Amino acid sequence: MSEKIGVVLQPGIQDLNGKELLGYARFRSDASGDFGRVVRQQKVMNALKDEIISVNGVAKIPKLVGTIQPYIDSNLEGIDLLAVVKDIFLNPPDDIETLRIPVDKSYTMGSYEHAGSVLEIDFDVNKQAINSFINDDKLISQKDTSESNEE
Repeated sequence: MSEKIGVVLQPGIQDLNGKELLGYARFRSDASGDFGRVVRQQKVMNALKDEIISVNGVAKIPKLVGTIQPYIDSNLEGIDLLAVVKDIFLNPPDDIETLRIPVDKSYTMGSYEHAGSVLEIDFDVNKQAINSFINDDKLISQKDTSESNEE
C-alpha cells in the first residue's frame, strides 16, 4: 500500500496529511479490493469524527464549516444547522453506524463476457438489511459480520 499511496506506512497509528489520507481511503489493490476500501473509508470517517469532536477540533469548527459549506446542499438554514452541530458536540456518537451493501453472504461472484467480473446480488436480503438499518433494528451489524468472517 505504501508504494501506491506515496507514503511509508508503519504498524500503529498514522498521522497523514490530506493527500495521504485520501490515498489510504481510496486504496483497493489488496486482497479485499473494494470491500477493503469501504472498511478503510469507514475508519477514516470515524477518525475524522473523533478529531472534529476533540477539544482541538471544536476550535477549528468555524474554519471547517466555511471550507466545506460551498460543497453542501441542504435545506437546513443557519440556526437549524447550528442546532444540529450543537447536538453532535453535546452528545457525540461513540461510533458512526455503517452498513456495507451488499451485506455479507448476500452475493456470489459472477462473470460475463460483455461485463467481466460482477457480483450476483440477492436484492431481497439487501433491501431487508437496509430497512433494518434505517429503522434501527439491530438485525445485522457489520461488526458482527466482520468478526464472523475472520473466524
